[in-house]
Amino acid sequence: MTRHVRPQEVRAVAAENPAPQAGEVMVWDRAVRLFHWLLAAAVFAALATGFVAPRPWLDAHVVLGTAAAALVLFRLVWGVLGPTYARFASFPPDPRAALAHAGAMLRGRTIHDAVSGRSLRDPGNELAENPGPEGGFSASGMRISGLISRNPHFLGHNPLGAMMVATLLVVIAALTVTGVVMLGGLAKEGPLAATTSFAAGTTARDIHAALGWLILALAVLHITGVLIEGRREGQSLVWGMVTGRKAAVPGAVTAPERAARPRLAAAILAALAAVLVPAIVMASRQPAAGVPTAPLDPFYVRECGSCHSPHHPSIAPAATWAGIVDHLATHFEEDASLSEADTARLSAYLADNSAERFDTKAANLLRTPSADAPLRITATAGWTRLHRGVPASAFTARAVGGRLNCSACHADAETGRFAARAIALPKETH
Repeated sequence: MTRHVRPQEVRAVAAENPAPQAGEVMVWDRAVRLFHWLLAAAVFAALATGFVAPRPWLDAHVVLGTAAAALVLFRLVWGVLGPTYARFASFPPDPRAALAHAGAMLRGRTIHDAVSGRSLRDPGNELAENPGPEGGFSASGMRISGLISRNPHFLGHNPLGAMMVATLLVVIAALTVTGVVMLGGLAKEGPLAATTSFAAGTTARDIHAALGWLILALAVLHITGVLIEGRREGQSLVWGMVTGRKAAVPGAVTAPERAARPRLAAAILAALAAVLVPAIVMASRQPAAGVPTAPLDPFYVRECGSCHSPHHPSIAPAATWAGIVDHLATHFEEDASLSEADTARLSAYLADNSAERFDTKAANLLRTPSADAPLRITATAGWTRLHRGVPASAFTARAVGGRLNCSACHADAETGRFAARAIALPKETH
């Protein structure tokens, strides 16, 4: 059978790419290829910073997630205004067709084994009865799911690839939404910090983590499918996404030729950026909900900071502070007694700024006292959970000076925020 390259496929990309080698056509334009590899890099790096890297890597994770979201936004626009095989219309998701195609792949049949060894152009072959322009075979106007059992070659995305593209875009969009909610509720940062509670952030975190595992599984399935399909077709689909070229198999299922509209796409993307970027920046500058804003009372700093770093009152509930004030004469084996007036002043300040008054991560996780040691903040389940990855030797290092010296590792301890980016273990503890 003689190889056949349709002229319109070459013309559609001639302005951007050099003429393909004999037997190949240009399928993936430069924008699609760049999107593909940038998104893969952003997703895998985001997974690494989210699942493996320590908490101070949160900023990098947010940047990577933002990049992935921007790439998806670009792909949505380019999927409508790009060239033929960049357009979503050329690979509409079809679950039944995808399952049928997966079955054909698992059976290990190759393109050349299709239709019991008959040519794709043989009379009676359903493909031959639905020719596309200039002898090719069009994906429009015929039921792809009915052809999968005969293993046709798809010049663009096959049905399984189409479902994967749609699923990945949806999952990344969901990761973006849950990530923004999580950032606003837990870290009290980002465009939703002013309106998102810690409880909502916690729920978003759980969904975000589940979606992270899901996209990792999808990535593994995608890579596996690409390798299997490439072997079935007798060509490297990975290399095809680098060069943009695929083998021009006679009788391949094609899509109607469409010219790219890059200027319109650029205008739409610029308009979206002009609206979204300022809106996100302005929303991110709004005061975060439930975050302490007032500096520590100088009286409190003077009286309590003389022996240890002054803890922000939001890291313990009112009951814990009341118990501590009631036992100042035996304050952890020290006499920290104050006058009656000063004791009343201290008690009122601590109660007015206790954990119940705020919605930070520290306030939420540390507001439940330990049953065994109700006056020890470091004995709470929340404190233990937050510090489970810190070796015991770090607390005894001279630069830290004990578990009570929060400021040694948390640069913002006195503000009550305890942001991930503000965590830095002194060099002596490494």
